[in-house]
Amino acid sequence: MRSSWRNILFRTNNNEVQVFGAPTSSEQSEKTIQHITEKFPNKKITSVYVTHLHGDHIAGLGSYAKIGALIRADAYTIEAIKEYPPFSDQIHTFKFHTIKHEQSIDGVSFYVLENAHSKRQSFAFFNESGLIYQADFLQIPFDNTLTKVLPAHTGVFIDFVRSKQLPVRRIVGHHFNYNISLKVMDKASQANMM
Repeated sequence: MRSSWRNILFRTNNNEVQVFGAPTSSEQSEKTIQHITEKFPNKKITSVYVTHLHGDHIAGLGSYAKIGALIRADAYTIEAIKEYPPFSDQIHTFKFHTIKHEQSIDGVSFYVLENAHSKRQSFAFFNESGLIYQADFLQIPFDNTLTKVLPAHTGVFIDFVRSKQLPVRRIVGHHFNYNISLKVMDKASQANMM
C-alpha cells in the first residue's frame, strides 16, 4: 500500500534526526514524530525543513515547535509562518533557522528559487545520494504519466537543476510520487509550460 499523498523524509546523523517536510496537521506531525521516536529512541529530532509557505506544507509545524525542533526555511517562508493565524498563540515557541540559496548543511544543499507558485520556494539536494526532496515543483503520479501542459514553476525547477548540473539519481515529491527518475524529469521538460 502506498501512503504517499504526502512524503516526509527523515535522516539520522549521529544522535539527531532531521525531518524534511511537515504534514498538513499537528495530528499527522504527531504520528511522524511518534514513528521516529519509536524507531530511534536514543536520537532527538533536531530540525524540520519546509519548502514554502503554503498551509498544506506548514500546518503541522506546531508539533515540531513543541519538541524544540529548529524550523528550517528561507526568509520569505519564515516571515509567512510567523503571520500564519493558527500559530498566533504559540509562535513565540518556534525556533527558526534561515536557509540561504546554495547553503549546505550536513551534506544537504538547499536551493531557493523564485517562481509563480510561491514567491520563494526551496528544495533540498542530498549531496552523497543524489536525491532531491521537493514540494510542488514536480508533481508526478505514481505511474509517471505526464500531461501535455505543466505549470511554469515546474519549468523553473527543471531548468535550474539542469543549469547546476546536479548529479540527480532520484527525486522525491512531497506529493504523490517518491521515486521520480531523471528520465521522467527530462520527459516532463518537453511539456508545454503555462
